[in-house]
Amino acid sequence: MPDEKYIWYNIKNNINFYYKMVKTDSSHNSSKTKTSPNLLEIEIEAQLKAISLSTLHNFIQVLLKYQKVQKTCKNIKKAYGVLAICLLLQGQIQPLPKLKNNTVIAMKQLFDLQKSKNSLESNSFLFQLIQNILNATISYINSQAKIAPLNQISSICLQLLKVSASVRAELVITVILRLLQNECRASVYSYLINPFVPFLPLEKKTEFTLVLDLDETLGHFSEKRFFPRPGVLEFLASMSKKFELVLFTSSAEAYANYAMSIIDPQNLVNWRLYRQHLIIGHGKVSKDLRVLGRDLNKVIIVDNDPKYFENQPMNGIQIKSWYGEKDDEELKKLGVFFEGLELTGSKTAAEVVEELSNIELLTL
Repeated sequence: MPDEKYIWYNIKNNINFYYKMVKTDSSHNSSKTKTSPNLLEIEIEAQLKAISLSTLHNFIQVLLKYQKVQKTCKNIKKAYGVLAICLLLQGQIQPLPKLKNNTVIAMKQLFDLQKSKNSLESNSFLFQLIQNILNATISYINSQAKIAPLNQISSICLQLLKVSASVRAELVITVILRLLQNECRASVYSYLINPFVPFLPLEKKTEFTLVLDLDETLGHFSEKRFFPRPGVLEFLASMSKKFELVLFTSSAEAYANYAMSIIDPQNLVNWRLYRQHLIIGHGKVSKDLRVLGRDLNKVIIVDNDPKYFENQPMNGIQIKSWYGEKDDEELKKLGVFFEGLELTGSKTAAEVVEELSNIELLTL
């Protein structure tokens, strides 16, 4: 069994290396692109004349450099992601030249819009064109799936389209680049996180992070089915407005994704960590919150089994285990508690946990 000090020595080194790498890469890119927007425009236009699956990676890299010097609206960034996924999907199946030509035309028009520093309006012809291309690509992919099973890239792309609305455009592009580099992972949710600690991407929209267990916390598996805990849909919808949500389960990835498709169809939970992200040391298995890469003063974990947050007990809320009782109201009560909190200023996770324990809101 590996020694815990050895494990955390390597984890800290990985975290330091990761942040150093991001900082170096950012400064390197900015220094190369700040003085050459016109050259980047020329290069992008040249690539658009002969864009294909084999050149898509280079095109995206140049486009990212350009977006660092040319302010771009969120809708345009999202649209680039959708069109890139469409091109990637189209490259996995029997060619349909008209569909690909329309995709390239839309890409060119999108770049013209970006150059002019305008936004992409939802009632514009271009927006409707992109939506039609997306619908036609998905329809064609589904028709091909009836003839032969989809390959992994196609499956991941379809998953990415489902979550893209709730994911930053830059992260969607990152997943596309990983797919183009033939980086193999089990599901799109694995592509959305880092392969080493810290597992979560750097940016987050909210100050606090809420980490949620799966089995006996959000639901229960019985008789070959996963049953959602009463109030789980409402709980996730409410908490997504206040927290960065993270699933952290000791279950296998495939099973966890199946369960989440039932309890989180809108993909309100931002990130998913699985069995492979647990820390093992001295005969114990834990969901060590340090692997998230977040400020632990702003991280709360909800789990029915306290052994999983033994390393950070002041961050943990133990919820009553659920095995299918229909009259259960624990998530509802917890949601009411969180709704009434002011999570701003200097308030810490430890203070939130203490406040909950003092009012004895949950039956633990």
